[in-house]
Amino acid sequence: MAISQPRRLSERLLNYITPYPDTALVKSESFISVLPKLRLVEKVLWSQNNGLWMTIKSYAKKSKNRQIAVAYIGKNASKILPLHKGDLLIADLSEQAVRSGQTYPHEVEKYIKKGVEVYNCPNLHAKLYIFDNTVIVSSANISTRSSQNELIEVGLISKDEQALRQAKEFIKELKEKGYPILLDEINQLKKIFAKQKSSTGRPKNRAMFNDIEEIVGKRKRHLQDVWQDVYKEFRDRLADREVAQKQAKKLINRHFIKGKLRLSKKDMKELFNLLNVSYYNGNKPSLSRWGQMLIGRNLRLILQNNTAKLNRLIKQLYYDENYHAYDGKLKGIGLGFVSLFLYLKNPDKFAVMVPSATKNIEKYFPDTKFGNKPSISEYLLFNKCVNIIRKHVKGIDPRLLDVYLLHI
Repeated sequence: MAISQPRRLSERLLNYITPYPDTALVKSESFISVLPKLRLVEKVLWSQNNGLWMTIKSYAKKSKNRQIAVAYIGKNASKILPLHKGDLLIADLSEQAVRSGQTYPHEVEKYIKKGVEVYNCPNLHAKLYIFDNTVIVSSANISTRSSQNELIEVGLISKDEQALRQAKEFIKELKEKGYPILLDEINQLKKIFAKQKSSTGRPKNRAMFNDIEEIVGKRKRHLQDVWQDVYKEFRDRLADREVAQKQAKKLINRHFIKGKLRLSKKDMKELFNLLNVSYYNGNKPSLSRWGQMLIGRNLRLILQNNTAKLNRLIKQLYYDENYHAYDGKLKGIGLGFVSLFLYLKNPDKFAVMVPSATKNIEKYFPDTKFGNKPSISEYLLFNKCVNIIRKHVKGIDPRLLDVYLLHI
C-alpha cells in the first residue's frame, strides 16, 4: 500500500525549498528564515543549539494524546520520552532491527507494561510526533545518542490543521501496514537481542555465508549440470505455471480495494488452487506443486481461519513483502505459506520454503539446520542459501526453482 500523505505534505514544503537547492538544510539561513513565515510551519529546530529534544519532551509532558512513529527505539527510550496508557507508538520492531542493535526490546516492553499501544511496522524510517494539535516531523529516533545531541538532528513544528490531519492519516496507514506487538513476541526479541549483545550472531552468520559461497563455488559445475537436467525434463511445465500464477495475481489485484484485500473464502480456495498448479493435463490441473500445503486437511484448516485475518496476512505478504506479519497463530499456515506469497510477488528475490527443499539445503550445507517449525530467521537463512546458489548457477528459472531444489 502506498503511503501518500507525507508526500503531499513534502510537496507543499518543496514549493518553498526548491529556490535553494544547493544549500545544506541546517546551515541554510534562507531555508530557516522562510519556513516559519509559512502557515504550515511554525518553527524549525535542530539539536545542537536550539533544543529540538527539549521541545519534544515539553510537548510530550503537557499533552493528553501522543501518537508517535519512529524507526527505532533505542537505549533508555522509556526515560527519554515517557509515554502513558492509551498513547500510540509505532516503530520498526523487526528481528533485523533488534539483531542489529537499533531497537531495544526491553524498552519496548516497558512501554507496553505502561499501557502504551505498540505496533510493529518493519522498514519504517519516518520520525513523526503528534502531541494533541501539534505535529513535529523530525530526523530523531528515541535514543540516547539523539537526545544527548551526539547526532545532528532537525525538526519542523506545525499546528496547521491540514498538516495535522495528514499526519494522523499517515499514522492510521502505518497501523494498517503494521500489527500490534504483544509481550510474548517481545520475549522472543529479547532472546535475539541477547545473542546480538554477546557478539555471537552476526559474525557467525557472516562466516557461515562465506562457507556456503565456498561450497557453491567448488560445486558450481555440478549445480549447473543439475539445472540443465531439470530444465530439459520439466520445461514443459513453465508455461502452465506462468498462466496459473498470472491468474492468481489478477485474482488478488481484483479484490484489492481501497488499500484492503477483500477475498471471500470461495475466492481464497480458487487462489490456492491456482498457486498449487504444477502443470495441466489437458484442461485438468495437477494440484501438486507444494505437497500437502494447499490440499486436503491443511487446506481445510487454512479456510477455517477468520477471513479478515487471512486477507490481512496475504495483503501484508504480497503487497508489502512484510514477512514479519506472520505470527504463527493462524491454523494451517506456516512459513511455506508465507514464503509462497513473497515468491508470487517477487520470484527473483524469494524462494518457497517446503520441507523437501530445506532437507536438501541441510544436506548440501552441513552448518545449516532448520527446525520442524522454522522461524522467520530460519526462513531468511534458507532464502539466503538459495540466492547464493542462484547467483552462481546461470539461467535458473524461478518457476522451476522448487523442482531444482529437490534434485541438488
